[in-house]
Amino acid sequence: MATTLSVRLDDADERDLRSIAARLNASASDAVRRLIRAAAQPEGLEVIKRLSWPAGPPDPQVKRFRVARSWRGFLPQMGNTPAGEAAFRAGTVLQRSDTMPDLISTLHARGALLEPLPD
Repeated sequence: MATTLSVRLDDADERDLRSIAARLNASASDAVRRLIRAAAQPEGLEVIKRLSWPAGPPDPQVKRFRVARSWRGFLPQMGNTPAGEAAFRAGTVLQRSDTMPDLISTLHARGALLEPLPD
């Protein structure tokens, strides 16, 4: 059984969809179907998450973030915490704190994918 899906796109997104469809030599509907099939695969979804993640630094007003993809790397000294290797599992919730105010921006700068959470 087929389902009709209606999506509101702004002008830029519509241009992008038409461009993608042209590069795939497909209609806009077929391009959306191919994108859905690609996103259904774990590696496809991972690429989409990485490439479509907001590019700018985290909003300084947001206090809590969820780690969207596991991250491991080196962190500089922050507050009383010495420099060293750190790891955060996907799903971990981080909160800005007075003791390590730069943790969120440092993780972002080092490539961690952080999803803002409501307070």
